[in-house]
Amino acid sequence: GARARELGKSGALVLGLARGETLVAVVEVQIAAQIGIEELIAAAREAQMRVVIAGGREGRAGFEGDDLIEGGARAAEGVRRLQAAGHVVCAVGTGGGMLRAADVGMGLRRAGSPPAWGAHLLAGEDLADARWLLAACVAARQASTQSARVAGAAAALGGFVSASGLVPMNTDRAMTLVNTASLLAMGNGVRVAYALAARPLPPPRDPTPWHALDPDGALVRLNASATGLTTREAARRARRTAVSPVLLDLGHAIADEALNPLVPLLAAGAGMSAAVGSLVDAGLVAGVVGFNAVLGGVQRFRVGRAVQALERRAMVRVAVLRGGKWQQIDVDALVRGDVLVLQAGDVVPADCRLLDASSLEIDASSLTGESLPVRR
Repeated sequence: GARARELGKSGALVLGLARGETLVAVVEVQIAAQIGIEELIAAAREAQMRVVIAGGREGRAGFEGDDLIEGGARAAEGVRRLQAAGHVVCAVGTGGGMLRAADVGMGLRRAGSPPAWGAHLLAGEDLADARWLLAACVAARQASTQSARVAGAAAALGGFVSASGLVPMNTDRAMTLVNTASLLAMGNGVRVAYALAARPLPPPRDPTPWHALDPDGALVRLNASATGLTTREAARRARRTAVSPVLLDLGHAIADEALNPLVPLLAAGAGMSAAVGSLVDAGLVAGVVGFNAVLGGVQRFRVGRAVQALERRAMVRVAVLRGGKWQQIDVDALVRGDVLVLQAGDVVPADCRLLDASSLEIDASSLTGESLPVRR
């Protein structure tokens, strides 16, 4: 019993084996690390890629892949067999010949260990960089498909105009048509890349069973204490959210409007009009597109500012223990490891572990979906 309590207060997940009312054995359960493998496999599925796990059945660790290859020193042979079958292989690991043999080898950095010098890319151990790479592959495939369609449309238009004899297709006009299509394809690539950069990756799932841990043990795992975080530590854990200048936000809003999916089609029409000699029509279309982008961008900027002001007015404040003193802060200022105090009528502002309670009762109807309060 004493040993179990000691392990629990140190942050371990402890299971006990009892015979009747007598504790006869204590087992410490190893909690899986938050490494993001499940999210990486899901990203590969979204990218329509096959997932091959190195290490055979012993190395699967409960993860579902499309195929298995040998692990260790023989992993490179498995990679070469996949390449011989016509596959392009991206290998992710901490080192070994597998990374050198793959078409793209991504080495994961480990604290205190040398980097994987045979890798083509180096990434963090949390696999976020690998997930970004897969997301970039999806975006690149999308941009490539759309660029091919633009090139095909330009070639079809040029062939039609030339065959019909509507406008003489001299060398200058043919080059204008080709360059316009190339410009549209590059602009579309910028749009796809901008959308990718603006989309944040969801954090990996935390497998820690916080509800099963001892309250003191939960604080230990969070590197916190019952007296709360210090002001300096809370500032260090806070996510950096720089305030953007007004002109920069306005520029982003206009760019978002200018890079919507309909603009490339309108720009293509303007380019084709210019290619066949109708410069007035091309100028009118380009002017309308530009004016619409500016007008829509200004409206989006104003709406965004109004929503931000409304959110600030409706911001929920919560009592938090910082440096041994209770403070009232906004919910957005909470960080991992904060100690909160909740009173009757308060809304639980985040995922929390209950440390202490007195006459506690909660309404769980928002979780169960019932129309009446569900008391627990």
